[in-house]
Amino acid sequence: MYMHTRDTNLILLYCSILSGEDRWLCTLLLQQGYRIEYCAAADALTYAPEGFDEFYNQRRRWSPSTMANIMDLLGW
Repeated sequence: MYMHTRDTNLILLYCSILSGEDRWLCTLLLQQGYRIEYCAAADALTYAPEGFDEFYNQRRRWSPSTMANIMDLLGW
């Protein structure tokens, strides 16, 4: 928790933690040796973009956290 409360200027840390919390949680679990699996029987609720503009903006927001987490998993 201390890591999340520090003031930091590191863009990678910002992208990983603040922009993609669910991806960051998955990254932390994988780094601790846990396995993440797909479960077709799971129920989930989500709010998907209804138009192209919303979809584009969502992807634009998600791209930095996606790249930051991939880099972190690969050890870059």
